[in-house]
Amino acid sequence: MKSSPTRAAIGAATLLLTLAVAGCEEAEPADPVTPTGKPIPSATSPSTAPTAGTSDATTLEEPVDVVRAWVTAFNATLRGGDPGEATDLTTADCWTCAEHVDPVIKALESGGWFRGGRWSVVRARVSDRDGKTASVYSAISSAGGVTLSRRGAEPVRYGPEKFVLDIRLERSGEGWLIAEIVYLS
Repeated sequence: MKSSPTRAAIGAATLLLTLAVAGCEEAEPADPVTPTGKPIPSATSPSTAPTAGTSDATTLEEPVDVVRAWVTAFNATLRGGDPGEATDLTTADCWTCAEHVDPVIKALESGGWFRGGRWSVVRARVSDRDGKTASVYSAISSAGGVTLSRRGAEPVRYGPEKFVLDIRLERSGEGWLIAEIVYLS
């Protein structure tokens, strides 16, 4: 039996509302960035360009596991960690992924820092999947925090946020890579 467009829209709206509200808890990690002593690779350098299928991370078998691993790697980048951990989980042409990681790299390279702001996956589920692609609806909670975009700039404070993402993945070798991050709310 085919589903009508109205029924599909109501189902999608209900799912989004459920994901956004279910289990949301406030988390406020406020650890300052601790310098590692290692230079942060440039987002445009060949050594950090993601190459589909070359990372051990691409062997994650389930799309939801890749989404959770990317959020963990993104949070590590916020704390001054290697951005390659996040980019290794994305396709080479995922510009929406770069829109998240590149500003963090730029701020850290400019003497900036991040306190708080970490993401947590409140809930994630595969909404669509075939042999080559998958879509994971993810309810995300972002803690409030403070950002310094560059040395000498004024710190910017921001509050906690909750949002829903449709994270689209592509099959690569034995695992999955994030190909697009779409904000639904």
